[in-house]
Amino acid sequence: MGVGEQDRFAGVTQMAMDKIRSQKVVFFAKNDNLEVLNKAVSYVQQNELTKWLKVCYVYRDLNDPMIRAIAENLRVIDRCFPKIVVDLVLVQGTFSPEVVAQVSARLGVPRNFMFIACPGDRFPHDLADFGGVRLITH
Repeated sequence: MGVGEQDRFAGVTQMAMDKIRSQKVVFFAKNDNLEVLNKAVSYVQQNELTKWLKVCYVYRDLNDPMIRAIAENLRVIDRCFPKIVVDLVLVQGTFSPEVVAQVSARLGVPRNFMFIACPGDRFPHDLADFGGVRLITH
């Protein structure tokens, strides 16, 4: 392999790595639990090549106090993880497979790059209906 071929290969490899690193990952937060939010960001830092996390909160009412609480906790998280970009995405509705599909399409993030914390006993959906959304334990 000549020098020109090596340079071209290195350039193609760098472009592929840049694309992977710019891929967004989405975490659906069900509340402002700082420990769970911290775990989500830690998971991304330790297990993903990307450095861009979108925390998505699905709310019913714009006056939901959880919106402000999550935003405040994400400010703390942002200071703790300076190498990761953390954005808050607010979606009005009820958390469901349909909402996850809409967020996936709107943000251009495949569902296998989305995750949720382990659901409780009263979770009304089958996880398979979410089309590849991953789980993190807490």
